[in-house]
Amino acid sequence: MFSGGSDPVLLPFDMTYVPADPGRGLSELLAAVGRHHWAATSFTSTDGSTWSETPANPATLGDRDPQATSAFEAGMMSVVRNVAAANLVAVGWIRPISGDMSPRLGLWYSNDGQTWSIYRLNPTLIAPYTNVDASLLLRVGSELYAIGYGSTGTTYERVTWVWSSGTGWARVSRDHPVLGATSTAELRNACSGVAGFAPSGWVVGGFREGGILKAGVIWDTDRWRPLRPFIPLADPLANSRVVADCTPFETPTFKGTVFVGSATVNGVPVGAVWRYGVTRFPGM
Repeated sequence: MFSGGSDPVLLPFDMTYVPADPGRGLSELLAAVGRHHWAATSFTSTDGSTWSETPANPATLGDRDPQATSAFEAGMMSVVRNVAAANLVAVGWIRPISGDMSPRLGLWYSNDGQTWSIYRLNPTLIAPYTNVDASLLLRVGSELYAIGYGSTGTTYERVTWVWSSGTGWARVSRDHPVLGATSTAELRNACSGVAGFAPSGWVVGGFREGGILKAGVIWDTDRWRPLRPFIPLADPLANSRVVADCTPFETPTFKGTVFVGSATVNGVPVGAVWRYGVTRFPGM
C-alpha cells in the first residue's frame, strides 16, 4: 500500500495505535500519516497488513495531483491519539502554491483516521514567526506538545505549542529550558508515567553540541528536570548517546518506566535499556 515503485508518491512518516471505541462503533486500528504527491494523507489498518488511504480532500489536505492547481500543498509529519478529546491529532505543514509561499503550521484532527478537519490556531499564537512548520507531536498524559520551527526574519528557532483539556492550544514560553527557542535538546518521544508513581510523564531524546548528538537525556515533565541515564558498564568511557523511546511498565516484580536507546562503548554504539521505578518483593 505504501509503495510507489520507482515513483514513491506515498510517503508515511508516523503511526499511532487507536484502541477500540464501541460507543462510537470504532474497532481498534493503526493510523499512519504522511504525504501523497503534494497532499497530506493518512492510512488506517485493523491488522497491520491491509491499509486504506483516506479519501482525497483538496480543501483540507491539498491536492494529490501534481499537475493540479489547488490552493496549497501539505504534509502530515506526526500523529498521536488525544486521550482527553478521544480523537486523533496530526501536525505538519501547509504551503500555498501562489502569492506568499512560506510554509504555515499544519494542524489536523480526526475521529476515525479517515476524515480530517483543519484546525487553525489563533494568529497571536503564531506571531511573530513566519515559515512555520511542525514535525513532532508528543503526548504526555492528557497534554499534547507540537514541536516545530519558525523564522523571525533574523533567526530560525524552535517553536512549541501545548494543548490542554479545557484551555486548548497555547504557545510554550520561548525561554522554556527544553522546549524553548534556545534549547539544544533533540526530542525523540514521550510517554506517560505509571499511575500513582511520580513523575506523571517523560520526554526522551538527547542534547546536541556543535550539531552532533552527544548525550542521551530523560526529562520528567513535572519539573522538566534533565536526567542522564546511568550506563552500568566497566568502561569509564561508556556514555549514553540518545534515549529513543519509553513506556510505562508494571509487573509483579517491577513498577515504573522502561527506556530504550543507545550508548557508546570504546567509540562503538550499542543498544541500551534503562529502568526507572521500584522493585517489588514478594508480599508487597
